[in-house]
Amino acid sequence: MSIVTSWIIPGQLLEIRLEDDVSPDELQALHHQLRDVLGYVQGRLNFLLDVTTLQAPADETVLKLMLDRNAFLRSTKTGRVLVVGANEAQKDMLEGVVLALHLELYYFDSMDEALAFDVEGR
Repeated sequence: MSIVTSWIIPGQLLEIRLEDDVSPDELQALHHQLRDVLGYVQGRLNFLLDVTTLQAPADETVLKLMLDRNAFLRSTKTGRVLVVGANEAQKDMLEGVVLALHLELYYFDSMDEALAFDVEGR
């Protein structure tokens, strides 16, 4: 599987690890899963997006999925998005999403840095 999700802090911080080559179908399934998760959490949910080993470059399909009117990122329960290991192309794509959706987005070189930032922000 190219996408792995796991709770770091149940109901508050969800890790999404994109590995190797992620297909549009896998991303679509992830979006449905995350919309369901956002439906049952009580407050805002922060996401830790690990793209350290992602091989596929950012492309238009991914951008369309992220900006779709039903995308999980559009939820009022979406909190901060902490990104680990993004390359310049991925950062460019994510910056467009941030501008469109007014999200809080932060980049980190390591998981430890991202987790320490999350703890400080609570």
